[in-house]
Amino acid sequence: MQDQYFTFNMFDAQAWYARDVILDKIQLPELAVRQADEQEWLAEYEKVTNVDGDIDFQAQYIRDLTNVTDYPEFAVEKQGEIFKEWQKDKKVDIMGFREKAYRSTLTNTLAPELPEPWLDILDDSLEHFLNLPFCSKTPKKKVS
Repeated sequence: MQDQYFTFNMFDAQAWYARDVILDKIQLPELAVRQADEQEWLAEYEKVTNVDGDIDFQAQYIRDLTNVTDYPEFAVEKQGEIFKEWQKDKKVDIMGFREKAYRSTLTNTLAPELPEPWLDILDDSLEHFLNLPFCSKTPKKKVS
């Protein structure tokens, strides 16, 4: 089993593909063709030797699924580059990599940095999160 980097998007793209098969928008090829395709994917995965390769493989698989459906574009390859950067940050500082900010592939917005080290943020309530300095520039309302 490969490590999952794109978890939600991979499973979501698979679901969209399955939906289109069920709705007869995609016709599945004959069993022998599907098995040959599976063997090609397995052979490609055998060539993967590092984390970057894992990420590229998953991005390629997701792109393969989304190319034949109407799955919304989310710049899977750019997201893969962010995952690679995230993995490097994780190697450098296993306790601090969660404090890094990355740019959205959809909006190009840089995520705000945490106001304190993630390990020190012990309150995970919605009220606490909404009162963090980066959540809003308007006065805070009480969350009920």
